Amino acid sequence: MLKDPSKHSAVLRQGLVIIDPSERREYLLKALEMTTKKTGGRTEDDADLIDETVFMVEHPVPILGKLREEHMKLPTALLKMVMKKQLKFFPVVARDGSLLPYFVGVRDGLSSGNELVREGYQRVLEARFNDAAFFVGRDAASTLESKLPLLERVTYQKALGSMSQKAARVESLVSWMGSHLRHTAPIDERAASSAARLVYADLVTEVVKEFPELQGQMGGVYARSDGLDERAALAVEQFYFPVAAKTPVPVTPEAAVVSLAGKLDSLSGCFAAGLIPTGSADPYALRRQALGAVRILLEKQLSLDLERALEEALKLQPVAVPDPG
Repeated sequence: MLKDPSKHSAVLRQGLVIIDPSERREYLLKALEMTTKKTGGRTEDDADLIDETVFMVEHPVPILGKLREEHMKLPTALLKMVMKKQLKFFPVVARDGSLLPYFVGVRDGLSSGNELVREGYQRVLEARFNDAAFFVGRDAASTLESKLPLLERVTYQKALGSMSQKAARVESLVSWMGSHLRHTAPIDERAASSAARLVYADLVTEVVKEFPELQGQMGGVYARSDGLDERAALAVEQFYFPVAAKTPVPVTPEAAVVSLAGKLDSLSGCFAAGLIPTGSADPYALRRQALGAVRILLEKQLSLDLERALEEALKLQPVAVPDPG
């Protein structure tokens, strides 16, 4: 029995329990830094994974593991997703952000037997990477272009048709926007059109079915593998940018226009179908897409009449705009 409550924290510490979350966080961060020091790298910054780990263990003990050379040939975004989302491991990156062949898993409690723990971590991770390699191999057996017919079977929204129909609307809107921006922005209209045609193709790939968070990123990977022009591939990769309020907007004019077209199609279509966000629900993330569209226009300084662009997007929708009266 504990007679002095003031000693509660110290007694728990002796039992390998760091009771204060802020202290546990500081301990974890220092331990991660020390663990990765010999690799010349650091664990990738990921506030969510740090938070999850802080409340997943009572006394964090980082274990450094190594990735196999053949797995390093897989797309970096896929490797990181498997490590972080499936196994709660920290990828190790170089100063420039490139992925190094290491990872850090965090166990709880005693530091004995770490070599066995490391072996177990590596076996589990290698099995997941082997699965990922299988998915990539199946996807690579056909081009993004050849996957487009499959989008006809994927429903975007009952009133707004399939993902194939949505892709066609985005492609038409990109063409319209390109013609109106031709004299004010250096846009490669051919690259933008090629990207617009393929932006949703990765939704039917094996990797994105397994990891929906990689949509867009895997599209860019496969577009480059198919030999698509880099401007078009980058536009596919950054189609969903910005993904949050403080994340980057698309880098190139082509990527910005294609991303903007996708957002305007979603906004106009959903509002026309009566799918208007409420105070408690926004299933199509229309608020985020509206803010993203505004950010793209402002940060990329696109001289586009937004009202006219929305009118054009509405004309392409398969539903009539409700009469406000």
